[in-house]
Amino acid sequence: MNKESQPPPEDEDSFESRWESAKLYLLLSVFPLIGLLIAALGYANYLKAEAFLEHALRAQSEVIASGTRDYKPLFRYIDQHGQEQFAYISANNGGSYFEKGDTATVLYSADGEHDIEVDTFSSKYGDSLPVCMFGGVFTAIGMLFMMVMRAEFFLTRYRRIFWRRIETQLTAIEVDWKTQSGERHPIRFVSTARHPETKRMRTYKSKYLWLDREKYSGLSSLTVYVKPGSSKKYYVEIPAPPKQARS
Repeated sequence: MNKESQPPPEDEDSFESRWESAKLYLLLSVFPLIGLLIAALGYANYLKAEAFLEHALRAQSEVIASGTRDYKPLFRYIDQHGQEQFAYISANNGGSYFEKGDTATVLYSADGEHDIEVDTFSSKYGDSLPVCMFGGVFTAIGMLFMMVMRAEFFLTRYRRIFWRRIETQLTAIEVDWKTQSGERHPIRFVSTARHPETKRMRTYKSKYLWLDREKYSGLSSLTVYVKPGSSKKYYVEIPAPPKQARS
């Protein structure tokens, strides 16, 4: 006969399921860390560009030769000393947008320690902003997955408190042979019991999980939480493997 009881204490949670969740949570936490690192690199490039622009000198230039094989047009300009200067400006610094005969404002440093750049938005911030945006997206994706996991954690606690708990008889452990990772296949647990409200026998199935089937060979029952007032919504709690299977 099926019995209803109070939710199990905290220390009766499945150690294996908690460990799997913890490993997944740690893995997902790497995403925002990597995203923050990428964004920090982009911001460092932005500060470098700002430092250059603060002291950069400007001059009008003319393209006297179109881009070479590596897209570097030749610019001619007059520096602060009135001397004619020539410079190949790479695509990264805005040079690929110009052809012979075009004119543009170029930025250069008085000490010559910084590459000459064309005065365009993409040449000044083209490296930093995309990197910052990519890092931000990477961080947002990681945070979103972590929030989903936390939501699942609280949803499980909610079910334990407000849904009806029943003990069911395990009837099968099904294997999804079509899905494979290495030599492993996901499994799901199938059990039967009378629904606490309809009093009819029904089947309860868990989600497919990446667990070791052999460790659950001695399992005979499962705890299921049934939503009050519903004959279809339920939650199958996966226990820790039987002790004899873990030893």
